Amino acid sequence: MTDHKIAERYARALLSLAQDKDNVSAVHDDLVGLAETIADCPELQSFLRHPTLTRAQQDDGIAAMFEGRLNALTFSFVKFLAERRRLAVLPAICTAFEDLYCEANDILRVTVTSALALTDTQAESIKIKLATKYGKTIEMDNQVAPSLIGGFTINVQDAIHDCSVKGKIDTMR
Repeated sequence: MTDHKIAERYARALLSLAQDKDNVSAVHDDLVGLAETIADCPELQSFLRHPTLTRAQQDDGIAAMFEGRLNALTFSFVKFLAERRRLAVLPAICTAFEDLYCEANDILRVTVTSALALTDTQAESIKIKLATKYGKTIEMDNQVAPSLIGGFTINVQDAIHDCSVKGKIDTMR
């Protein structure tokens, strides 16, 4: 079984448990923070993937790093992963949980890349149009790429909507 499938199963189980305990928001916040911490800390990445650490060493490491810093449910979940020797899958579980959380809450994450920084009015206008089109709450990440010359691109899930001058020039070629 691939890490993606394993991560999705654990994420679904954690989401279900968090919903039962009415604790989804706190678990989500914890996992977002964990994902950021893991991405920013090569030592933690190494710890999570270390194949020769004993369960006791992993438990001690997890307790030292996260006890008191995570919600009780999230902390017990991470300890459960350590007991099952599945800590290496934790980053993928965080990603899978985020996807499930967005799906459950009708949130659509999009990335808008523009040649110039968008004004608040422009960003809000794009959000409204996307919300109308997709029927979901839009969370938008704005990026600036002067190489677009003018206009913008919108990345929505697996689709890219190119409304840039560079894209038009490339199409004409």
